[in-house]
Amino acid sequence: MNCELCGASGDLFKALIENSQLNVCEKCSRFGKVIGRLATAEKKEERPAPIPKPEKTFTITEGFGNSIRKKREHMGLSQKEFAKKISEKESIIHKIEVEAIEPNLELAKKLEKALGIQLLEEANEEEAHFSKQKSQELTFGDLVKVKKR
Repeated sequence: MNCELCGASGDLFKALIENSQLNVCEKCSRFGKVIGRLATAEKKEERPAPIPKPEKTFTITEGFGNSIRKKREHMGLSQKEFAKKISEKESIIHKIEVEAIEPNLELAKKLEKALGIQLLEEANEEEAHFSKQKSQELTFGDLVKVKKR
């Protein structure tokens, strides 16, 4: 079990903090009155979680709008006809062609398939930014600021 204030794991105490009974660690127990110690359950041997393979990241090629427009015109389709063909709004096609917006991954794949061109390229690992994920468990300490006395 983890401390309900800070999320730390270890020995827990039952404490009355601002008229609320919480299971807290030794450090957080100083914020209230300790009622008792929780029985510590036998610790299970935790296996480290398998490291997920990083997903491939893609970037859109430079000049994608011009490539899309040229290929669409080569096929003899207006923006309206092409938008209808791929089930998108004409305004989206226009904005992509003038590079006002970049298509998301799903739309880029749809455009690649419909036009037979390559719009996506695999990003370099230097460009990909991976962030460490914090524990998914939310604690009271994440939500409130504790006043020091």
